[in-house]
Amino acid sequence: MTFHADLEYGQDYYQKVDVYAPLNVSEPLPVLLFVHGGAFIGGYKEWMGFMASAIVETPAVLVSVSYRLAPESPFPAAVEDVGDALAWTYHNIAGFGGDPERIFLGGHSAGGHLAALVALDASWLAAHDLGPAIIKGVIAVSAPLDMNFAGEGAGTEAALKMRRTFIPNDEDVIRANPIAQISDRAPPFYVSAGDDDLWSLAEDMKRFASALRDNDVPVIEEVFAGHNHFDTNMRCVDEGHPWIGRVTQFLRSGSPS
Repeated sequence: MTFHADLEYGQDYYQKVDVYAPLNVSEPLPVLLFVHGGAFIGGYKEWMGFMASAIVETPAVLVSVSYRLAPESPFPAAVEDVGDALAWTYHNIAGFGGDPERIFLGGHSAGGHLAALVALDASWLAAHDLGPAIIKGVIAVSAPLDMNFAGEGAGTEAALKMRRTFIPNDEDVIRANPIAQISDRAPPFYVSAGDDDLWSLAEDMKRFASALRDNDVPVIEEVFAGHNHFDTNMRCVDEGHPWIGRVTQFLRSGSPS
């Protein structure tokens, strides 16, 4: 493959992408723009480099994104950055063998939340005169898709602390909550979580999928047995893993099913 590091989509240190692409591309390929996790306060695009071989073999182009982090840069900075990185990808990916008309947006954990939000709320791309229709599908892994964390216990308290660090103003929670932005204009989704995932992420994922179906949006949901929050990411491209099989099919066909 070819590797292109630290391509700038903005002026901030964190506003960069890495691009992994197959050699000798004979026709424009689907593109997966993937957003790292890290509870909105940590992480970087290099975390996702381990996915490159499996995605490139699809064949497809992988774009891994870094974005500004809380608490220094709270909501909406990270969401704006993912929207900006998507716009950069749309305008530039043809130069790396990618097809700007077949861009898929994905992410793990906080990254899956950001990907879903940009896909569901047209305002994040409006500054670029683009609409969410440029996103052909969304792949959210172990993502907090409902930020209204309920219940008692240490898990809920940890989730609320994460939310308040990322979204310090409570009045912004609705706009920052993917499940609250669902409409019949949403692109197809593939959502997954582990059966030993953090907090209520697996149950929230199921409710999110149900809300998509209520709006006639194509969606596949999957809970991986024996997977915790980190397994769902680190094991996702293992040979024979159902996640990479599903994603490969999604990128090739445009349908999650």
